Amino acid sequence: MEIANKPQKQTFIKCKKCGDEIFGDTKKKMTYCQCKSIAVDGCDDYVRVNGDKENYEIIDK
Repeated sequence: MEIANKPQKQTFIKCKKCGDEIFGDTKKKMTYCQCKSIAVDGCDDYVRVNGDKENYEIIDK
């Protein structure tokens, strides 16, 4: 699990297995990628990523 304490307006979490990109601000709703390897729970204040670190990357756009 990783927690980032910075504004997440343009942060996406990309699953390296299925290629899904999940927007960091999920309105505090746990959101899974298609293959269920990662899950993202976030808002304006934080982003929490569940899953193995080798299965995702954080992308700032």
